[in-house]
Amino acid sequence: MSPAFISGLEKHFPEAHLTFDKFYVLKILNEAVDEVRRQEQQSRPELKRTRHIWLKKTTRISRRIRQQPWRLSRSRS
Repeated sequence: MSPAFISGLEKHFPEAHLTFDKFYVLKILNEAVDEVRRQEQQSRPELKRTRHIWLKKTTRISRRIRQQPWRLSRSRS
C-alpha cells in the first residue's frame, strides 16, 4: 500500500487494524527480485533466461534446475 493510503487510513480510521494481503506482498517481492535479476544480468550473462527459476518455489521445480540458482548465487561473492 502506498504511504498516502496508509496515512489516510490512520487519520480517518484510528481504531482500525491495518492488514496486508499476501498476494500483494508477494507481488511486490517478486517484482523486486525480478528487478535485481535484470540489473545483475547486465554484468552476468549466465543469469539470462533464469527468471522463472528465481521466482518459483524450489519444491515445484526439478532437482536439476533447483541446483542452478544455488550455484549461481554462490558463484560470486
